[in-house]
Amino acid sequence: MPSSSIVLVVLCAGHGKRMGSDVPKALLTVDGQESFVHRLVRHFLPVVDHVVIVIQSKHLSAFQQNLFSLCPTCDFVMEDAPMGTGHSFLMAVRHLCSDQRPVKPDFVLCLNGDTPLVNPELIEPLFSSPVSAVVGFLAEDPQGYGRILQHTPTTFSILEENDCTTDDERRVRLVNSGIYWFYYKHLVQILDRPLSRENQQNEYYITQYFALLQQAGLATTVIKILNPCVAQYFAGVNTPQDLDRVRGV
Repeated sequence: MPSSSIVLVVLCAGHGKRMGSDVPKALLTVDGQESFVHRLVRHFLPVVDHVVIVIQSKHLSAFQQNLFSLCPTCDFVMEDAPMGTGHSFLMAVRHLCSDQRPVKPDFVLCLNGDTPLVNPELIEPLFSSPVSAVVGFLAEDPQGYGRILQHTPTTFSILEENDCTTDDERRVRLVNSGIYWFYYKHLVQILDRPLSRENQQNEYYITQYFALLQQAGLATTVIKILNPCVAQYFAGVNTPQDLDRVRGV
């Protein structure tokens, strides 16, 4: 497991409209007791040095109550006008760059708060990467996932499913797990470069940071998890049906 300094960022500010509930997705439970975000933080606390949770301010009290006994030193970063994962992550990294966090990490690990089955053992190869990376896995059915198009060993593109324009792109089985690893010193070099909302969702995607890193000549890679038996553990929860599937794993 890692010897570097790592900050865990968990993105929990999305609206979750398809769940049909006012409860933030990250505060839903797999087993009727432990919330998604509590489960993620509990699993990753042994391998990270600090935790940052991005939320909407109206949910601050609920998240504080949920996490205080487990992680009383968690930082909460507010994003009251969610504009996609890219913007949520930007809020978190700006917080890390601020004087509030005088000690800077070596790496930033970013997870989505609606993926409760992810754990460090599942992504262990990621912790050995000396450069920024995305975790990809082979999906038997890639529908619903962003596709990773590998161009060279160090360059790749990540397409959201809605932005796939050809049948060849849609057939790609190497998909984005939504787990990201950033070398902090490289990340801060491209932080002021603009992201784009020119996509089907009109959102800023966190995956755009890999394109910016590559454009700046900074190293990136894909960590491939090729065991088909673990694909189910990367599942995110966007609908009640997804929640039922996750509870059945």
